[in-house]
Amino acid sequence: MRQIITALLVVILAVSSSSAAAAGENLTVGSYVLADRERIERSVYDYTFRADITNNNTYDIRNATAKLKDNAVSADVPDGTLSFGDVPAGGTVTSTDTFTVRVNRRFEFEASSLTWETDFSSDVPPEI
Repeated sequence: MRQIITALLVVILAVSSSSAAAAGENLTVGSYVLADRERIERSVYDYTFRADITNNNTYDIRNATAKLKDNAVSADVPDGTLSFGDVPAGGTVTSTDTFTVRVNRRFEFEASSLTWETDFSSDVPPEI
């Protein structure tokens, strides 16, 4: 049963990653890989993931980070910040750290309430 729930969470996050592009920044966070799962309480689990960021811009970015925001009743984000370092134009980089989603299994998990806010620096200004 635990494997089914873990697999379901990975699938839900993968499906929601297609809508996780940061507005106006042309970056996509996705390709989640489960790194750890820990039971916190009877119905509360922490799921820890690594993720990739894809730079769909025509210029390189430096010091890329992403912060996971949540508005779900069934989930909390005790650690939602990822670091990626430098990402070349058109490239994909795996996070140097992990993020954690705490899920209360007494409620339906709403992956659509999880969104990414990205930040980076660049030598080339974005095209207007």
